[in-house]
Amino acid sequence: KATDDALWLVSSGWETVLFVNSAYSSVWGQPEAAFRADPTSFLDAVHPDDRPQAERAVDRLTEGESVELELRADPTAEFERRVLLQAEPIFDSTGSVARIAGASREVTEQRAQQRRLREQQQTVNSIFNALPDVLYTFDTQGYLLRWNDQLEAETGYTSSEIEEMYITDF
Repeated sequence: KATDDALWLVSSGWETVLFVNSAYSSVWGQPEAAFRADPTSFLDAVHPDDRPQAERAVDRLTEGESVELELRADPTAEFERRVLLQAEPIFDSTGSVARIAGASREVTEQRAQQRRLREQQQTVNSIFNALPDVLYTFDTQGYLLRWNDQLEAETGYTSSEIEEMYITDF
């Protein structure tokens, strides 16, 4: 298996699957055979609240627009799976859409990691901003990385000025 991404190619009117790789089922939580039988069947694997957005994406692709969207997918997993869908129309020599090529990738874990990182950043920010004293961090070269509002209040420097300063400038 060369990729975990579901790769697919369909006819311009979404009638025929011209290609789909074996990763389709693991990404969408739906049998590859269902997609082969009806290329729009992937919509059945999309959370009902996300379906209108997915349906608009199908229309946009048919009209010749590129799309990138993230959807909740896989009813067997209670739609907890996050899928990033990216697709491009392929035009013939007359400028008409001849095919639509796409890739779908499960991004559930990446989104969970991003959420955890945001939460950690919020915690650190709240600690920095809650302290009444000056607090700052700097890298191994001596350039400031982060500081609380108290540093600006105590020194009179603005945030943009502090960004350019070296630790010994104080």
